[in-house]
Amino acid sequence: MLTTTRITPSYPTPILNRRHMRLAAQRVAHRLKLLTIGKDREDPKTWRDVAERLVIGVAGFDDHRAMHGCLTFIEAHDRWVIELNTFLKPRMQARILIHELAHYLLRTMLGIWLCDDQTVYHYDGRVDDMRHRIARRVERLVLGSC
Repeated sequence: MLTTTRITPSYPTPILNRRHMRLAAQRVAHRLKLLTIGKDREDPKTWRDVAERLVIGVAGFDDHRAMHGCLTFIEAHDRWVIELNTFLKPRMQARILIHELAHYLLRTMLGIWLCDDQTVYHYDGRVDDMRHRIARRVERLVLGSC
């Protein structure tokens, strides 16, 4: 089972600098690339398979006006699920799946694994903007720029 590092109100949020963000993104991208060796990384099926291997459900919906996707924990099923807008083009679906898988790995991996500093990296409790910057960097490292 993966370890989750969480910040409690009594525990001060450590500073996460650009170096730590870069290292975390590189390590998560590397992990995702290892899970897709020899597969088409622009194909959403590749990333659905990765999600399945990590025991994450993928629930598709088709709505051109809706959000692209999100990672949700379903307490009733004790399971993570990625909600994915299947209306989008396949490359964008792949990008969103990578982004949400990055959020999952960043939430569930021990902080030390991400940046070599026991006191610095805690993903939960970060402002959304910082979390999304790291996940977007993972997207670019895995797929390149659009």
